[in-house]
Amino acid sequence: MLFMLLIVSSITVLTAQNTSLEIKKTDNSELKASLSSIQKISFSDSDIVINYTSGNADYVAVNQINKIIFGTISGLNNVYLSQNDITVYPNPATEFISLKNVTANQKLSIYSVSGVEILTHKINVLDEKIDINQLKQGIYIIRVDNRTIKFTKL
Repeated sequence: MLFMLLIVSSITVLTAQNTSLEIKKTDNSELKASLSSIQKISFSDSDIVINYTSGNADYVAVNQINKIIFGTISGLNNVYLSQNDITVYPNPATEFISLKNVTANQKLSIYSVSGVEILTHKINVLDEKIDINQLKQGIYIIRVDNRTIKFTKL
């Protein structure tokens, strides 16, 4: 549910200690921060803006984000299970997309980068093709349960 906070125009972060935000970028660089050090996360044009309690800010271009992870700071770096990650293919796509690591009867939601829910769909069968013809060209975020992934519609 924390990702839902990210897709509104602006949020104020209220959180318990020892939780973190990690943004993995397409160039394989990462931005990591403790949620207790973040005052607000918002969108500005095509950037996600992370305002820190220190007064500093980071700007991350949405089209450079590969994955956003909310988790617990453990002292171990880069440890997470990727076999449960959603995979979308083809990506970019023009007419249809399919998802891996989802099961039947799960609800899929597609959001614009501005946080507007564009499409909802109940997954009926594994490897189901989802029609995206009605979507305009752009970057979208798919959410299934608490897992997210972005894809590009050409």
